[in-house]
Amino acid sequence: MNSGKCPKCNSTEVYKSKGTLGGSQHTVLLMCGNGDVFEIESYVCLSCRHIEMFAMEKTEPLWGKGKSLTEAVTKSDKWAKVKP
Repeated sequence: MNSGKCPKCNSTEVYKSKGTLGGSQHTVLLMCGNGDVFEIESYVCLSCRHIEMFAMEKTEPLWGKGKSLTEAVTKSDKWAKVKP
Protein backbone atom coordinates (compact mmCIF):
# COMPACT_ATOMS: atom_id res chain seq x y z
CA MET A 1 0.00 0.00 0.00
CA ASN A 2 3.00 2.29 0.36
CA SER A 3 2.80 2.74 -3.42
CA GLY A 4 -0.50 4.58 -2.94
CA LYS A 5 -2.62 1.78 -4.39
CA CYS A 6 -4.73 -0.68 -2.39
CA PRO A 7 -3.83 -4.34 -3.11
CA LYS A 8 -7.39 -5.46 -2.34
CA CYS A 9 -9.54 -3.09 -4.43
CA ASN A 10 -6.97 -1.13 -6.51
CA SER A 11 -8.26 2.18 -5.16
CA THR A 12 -5.87 5.12 -4.81
CA GLU A 13 -7.73 6.42 -1.73
CA VAL A 14 -4.87 5.24 0.50
CA TYR A 15 -3.72 7.25 3.53
CA LYS A 16 -0.65 6.80 5.73
CA SER A 17 -0.19 7.57 9.43
CA LYS A 18 1.99 10.60 10.11
CA GLY A 19 2.76 10.15 13.79
CA THR A 20 6.28 10.33 15.13
CA LEU A 21 7.67 9.00 18.37
CA GLY A 22 8.53 12.46 19.60
CA GLY A 23 5.35 14.38 19.10
CA SER A 24 2.13 12.62 18.14
CA GLN A 25 -0.53 10.99 20.20
CA HIS A 26 -1.48 9.01 17.07
CA THR A 27 1.70 6.95 16.87
CA VAL A 28 0.98 3.23 16.92
CA LEU A 29 3.48 1.05 18.75
CA LEU A 30 4.15 -2.68 18.60
CA MET A 31 4.96 -4.22 21.97
CA CYS A 32 7.27 -7.22 21.53
CA GLY A 33 7.66 -8.23 25.13
CA ASN A 34 10.68 -7.71 27.38
CA GLY A 35 10.23 -3.93 27.08
CA ASP A 36 10.92 -3.71 23.33
CA VAL A 37 8.70 -1.29 21.44
CA PHE A 38 8.65 -0.58 17.70
CA GLU A 39 6.91 2.19 15.82
CA ILE A 40 4.29 1.09 13.28
CA GLU A 41 3.63 2.81 9.95
CA SER A 42 -0.06 2.32 9.14
CA TYR A 43 -1.96 2.53 5.85
CA VAL A 44 -5.73 2.52 5.33
CA CYS A 45 -7.80 2.38 2.15
CA LEU A 46 -10.86 4.60 2.45
CA SER A 47 -12.65 2.69 -0.33
CA CYS A 48 -12.62 -0.86 1.11
CA ARG A 49 -11.22 -0.21 4.64
CA HIS A 50 -8.26 -2.55 4.13
CA ILE A 51 -5.47 -1.78 6.62
CA GLU A 52 -1.79 -2.68 6.49
CA MET A 53 0.84 -2.02 9.14
CA PHE A 54 4.62 -2.19 8.88
CA ALA A 55 6.90 -2.34 11.91
CA MET A 56 10.05 -0.23 11.81
CA GLU A 57 13.22 -2.34 11.97
CA LYS A 58 14.98 -0.74 14.98
CA THR A 59 13.79 0.41 18.38
CA GLU A 60 14.38 4.02 19.27
CA PRO A 61 16.59 4.50 22.35
CA LEU A 62 13.62 6.16 24.10
CA TRP A 63 11.46 3.03 23.71
CA GLY A 64 13.77 0.04 23.64
CA LYS A 65 17.31 -1.19 23.67
CA GLY A 66 18.26 -0.59 20.04
CA LYS A 67 17.36 -4.17 19.09
CA SER A 68 16.26 -5.23 15.64
CA LEU A 69 12.66 -6.31 15.13
CA THR A 70 13.83 -9.83 14.23
CA GLU A 71 15.84 -10.16 17.42
CA ALA A 72 13.04 -8.83 19.63
CA VAL A 73 10.30 -11.03 18.16
CA THR A 74 12.25 -14.29 17.91
CA LYS A 75 13.53 -14.01 21.49
CA SER A 76 10.17 -13.02 23.00
CA ASP A 77 7.83 -15.58 24.55
CA LYS A 78 4.91 -13.38 23.43
CA TRP A 79 5.25 -14.33 19.74
CA ALA A 80 5.01 -17.74 18.04
CA LYS A 81 6.05 -18.51 14.47
CA VAL A 82 3.12 -19.38 12.20
CA LYS A 83 3.63 -22.75 10.53
CA PRO A 84 2.83 -23.00 6.81
